[in-house]
Amino acid sequence: MQTLEQLKKQLDSTEELQTVVKTMKSISAVSIHQYDQAVESLLRYHRNVERGFQVLLQSMHPAAFALEPSKDEHAGFIIFGSEQGMCGSFNEDIAEYVNEHMQDEKIQNSTLHGITLGPRLSSLMRDHPHIQIDWVYDLPSSVHTISDHVNELLIRIQEWRENTALSRIRLFFNHKLSGSSYEPHHQDILPLDPQWLERLSQKEWPTRCLPQHNMPLEQLSLALIREYLFISIYRSFAESMASENASRLAAMQAAEKNIQERMEDLQSRYNRTRQDSITSELLDIISGFEALQKEERS
Repeated sequence: MQTLEQLKKQLDSTEELQTVVKTMKSISAVSIHQYDQAVESLLRYHRNVERGFQVLLQSMHPAAFALEPSKDEHAGFIIFGSEQGMCGSFNEDIAEYVNEHMQDEKIQNSTLHGITLGPRLSSLMRDHPHIQIDWVYDLPSSVHTISDHVNELLIRIQEWRENTALSRIRLFFNHKLSGSSYEPHHQDILPLDPQWLERLSQKEWPTRCLPQHNMPLEQLSLALIREYLFISIYRSFAESMASENASRLAAMQAAEKNIQERMEDLQSRYNRTRQDSITSELLDIISGFEALQKEERS
């Protein structure tokens, strides 16, 4: 049976753990709000880029954006994981989702290359039988450093395409739903979606003043494609990191519930042990008093 001192130490350590969990919950909630705001701010930026494509498609056919056919089919996967732990099955969920989409890539006829973001995910994908992981990147520490990571990744993608002749690039990331829930998601960023381009080419301009441009078409198209890639990758970062914190928030909520139950159990055992100790001491006093009375009578 545990002593009062042992139970007291367990209670103190459990209270300290509860404080840590509450702190992590608060940090996760604040982080979710910041990353959600970053995703919302991209919507206006994305609309402006779409209008740029609308202007460009007045002079170019959507088919002009198709990549040149490659003799060997090479596909690139960019997979977003987590930098830190204590986020439930966040990394396992996206890894399983990638495996489910392997069939879409016709494994037997294609070479799959991968870039993983986050050391937690890289350990899961390192020994994957069908994906060759070419690079592993760290994740941004905050929403303010996402842009730097996106620009670095864009440079790497350009080198990647040149070295491996990739014909397709697909992003895999967890998409935040609401509260502390998320679901795995993917997006093809290269080649550009021909249906999306076709819709833009047929979309009416929102005002009567039609825009003009004086840049060469090739230069303008490359600039717009880069902006489109920047937005897509930035959104993937923000969505994934919001989902990571949502998963961590859910894990901390479950941990907080377990800790509270543990504290109630420890407090109950502490009170019971303390009462037993007090009762035992009282019985010892009564026994001693009765013994003294017998001695006096004798």
